[in-house]
Amino acid sequence: MSKLDDLMGKRYGRLVVVGRAPSGKDGAARWRCVCDCGGESTPHAQNLKTELTKSCGCLKREALVRHNLRR
Repeated sequence: MSKLDDLMGKRYGRLVVVGRAPSGKDGAARWRCVCDCGGESTPHAQNLKTELTKSCGCLKREALVRHNLRR
């Protein structure tokens, strides 16, 4: 088993890691994060490190609103 990287306090996009969350069903490490918008999420550590997850979902909602306003 590999050593778990400590991501506490690090920023990934709009997310700041504030604590460890229970591992997912697949056993992958998850972290509790707070978004700049005030939302929370618990993404997999790998998704944070590879920047696959950048927010709690607010970026996607904002993009949908912008897209719909243009039409």
